[in-house]
Amino acid sequence: MKKAYTALALAFLLALSLCSPAMAAMEYGVIYDETESLGSQELTMQGEQALPQLSQTLGLDLRVDVLTQNSYDGLGDAAAGIYEEYDYGYGEHKEGVTLTILLEPQDGDTYRMVDENDWCVYTRLSDERGSGQELSDAVYDAVQPYMAARAWNGEDMTMSAVALTQAVDAWQKRRRSTSAQIARRPAPARMPVWKNRCRAASRCSMYLMLQTFFPMRSGKSWSSGRSYFPKAGLRRLFCSCG
Repeated sequence: MKKAYTALALAFLLALSLCSPAMAAMEYGVIYDETESLGSQELTMQGEQALPQLSQTLGLDLRVDVLTQNSYDGLGDAAAGIYEEYDYGYGEHKEGVTLTILLEPQDGDTYRMVDENDWCVYTRLSDERGSGQELSDAVYDAVQPYMAARAWNGEDMTMSAVALTQAVDAWQKRRRSTSAQIARRPAPARMPVWKNRCRAASRCSMYLMLQTFFPMRSGKSWSSGRSYFPKAGLRRLFCSCG
């Protein structure tokens, strides 16, 4: 009987180990990092204090997602899908801006940006507040200098960490021009809940995919890209990709 209980306990422990999350991640406030390698005191301050304070000022939900895998057709689709699944955005129109970066694991616990286009600025803004495209462009232009290949080649994660903090800092410094581009709307009294985000392989089953196209920026050119819309209501979506 004792052996039977022992075997049962071992089987239970094995089942628990198989059910553990396949991917770990670190969260620094509104900054989500699947590499677990980009953290610093400065990044934590940005994610827990600076960006949330700027969000309150602008009435926009500001987020950063650093991914190590992408199950969507493209990074623009990933940014849109994550925005919906994790309930980003303020107010009735769920307005906000996200910076999404995709890094590929390398030997030696490092990560690199395989393609110079593996980053994206995603914006959702109601027409009454201004041009979502202009806002997306403003953030894109602020962040672009810190997305250079040499900073994300996987040779030095410290360099990548510094580049990320500099990109977020540049984003914050665009506050004045950003404020001029959007109509003032106070942020809600209750801030959105920051959810623990263990991502599943498929994230879009609950959303209606419409063959609606929105501009996606790649370098200096524009192309159309698919967007995921919630079943209730249409919103203006813009995505500027590296």
